[in-house]
Amino acid sequence: MKNLYFITPWFGSHSGGAEIYAETLASFLSEKDLPVTILTTTARSPFDPWDHNYFLPGTEKQGKLNIIRFSLNSRSSAQYIEYYNIISSGISISSEQEEIYLSNTIRSSEMEDFIQKHRNGSLFFPIPYPYGVSYFGGIASLPNTIPIPCLHDEPTALFKTMRNLFEKSMGILFLTEPEKRFATTVYSLKGKPSAVLGGGVCENVEGAPKRFREKTGIKKPFILYVGRKVPGKGIDILLNYWVRLKKECPIDHNLVIIGGGDMPGGINCEESGIEDLGSADEEMKFDALSACDILCHLSTKESLSLVLLEAWWMGKPVIVNEQCSVTTHQVLTSGGGVPVHDYFEFKHSLLYLFSNRTILEKMGKNGNNFVRRNFTWEKTVENFKDFISSLPEN
Repeated sequence: MKNLYFITPWFGSHSGGAEIYAETLASFLSEKDLPVTILTTTARSPFDPWDHNYFLPGTEKQGKLNIIRFSLNSRSSAQYIEYYNIISSGISISSEQEEIYLSNTIRSSEMEDFIQKHRNGSLFFPIPYPYGVSYFGGIASLPNTIPIPCLHDEPTALFKTMRNLFEKSMGILFLTEPEKRFATTVYSLKGKPSAVLGGGVCENVEGAPKRFREKTGIKKPFILYVGRKVPGKGIDILLNYWVRLKKECPIDHNLVIIGGGDMPGGINCEESGIEDLGSADEEMKFDALSACDILCHLSTKESLSLVLLEAWWMGKPVIVNEQCSVTTHQVLTSGGGVPVHDYFEFKHSLLYLFSNRTILEKMGKNGNNFVRRNFTWEKTVENFKDFISSLPEN
């Protein structure tokens, strides 16, 4: 068995969803005695400076999983913001400018040197795609690169540099069918080894609604948001919808928010029935999921939403943004919730579910059955192992 290296910008409890996915998958693989190592940086989280060495470089151990942290490159925030604004406006830039932009995200030349030295006899899995760590690490490991890109339909997915990386890679792994379909429309992947891994929940996780209410003092029924408080995750849409709903309708429910980042300004949380609990550990998260009535996740760009799967594992229905093909596909396939197009659909979906407990519980049960059939980590690990076994030896 070749050495398996997962390349990821951050590692630990303050990471984002893709990094947590990488950690969980790598941990399960290492428990099955596969030679797995996480290659990551000394950065703390997506919310901390991307050139600040918060952790010490070096080797760590987490169970059977090996972790190696590498020091960060310096970066220009001004240059990053300049190119980010250009890219976000839909203007195409050259390959050289794309690499300048990626260099000023989060990058470690020390990691790239390590990858080049250990490239032979190893496989490398950069995750997620739109960072310098993943891109330059993926280039350094060619031809033994197998990205797990976590693609969204966004400007960076159309980078010429990304097309070059993906098309030259040994193979490519996706989290969902919609992500794979999107990739095949923008890259030339015909004949390239690929697979849909899925993702999921650990089958032994449980939630304790009573413990959540005792710990937080929250007594009212509530809907829940779990995720970073950044516009890309749809928190701005949810807050706008929720504040308007509370003004228009005398509902008893509150909105509880769990996740890192700052709340947008101009919102009176007390007046709008919003409880911001900040970052939370896994126990608190699952307790909140077990105590809520509905999870709301209005992000427009997801490659796989783990929190949807976790909510369904707890038997809770979800409301998602119809503009996100991945979460809409999951909801329509499972029957575990409602995709909404605008505020009016959001409002009427919530009011309907609040007043129809039987339907609400049925959707939650549908979602639970869907996860049990398709999205446990044991199944994902088997999908990964089958893919690796199918690759040519040389």
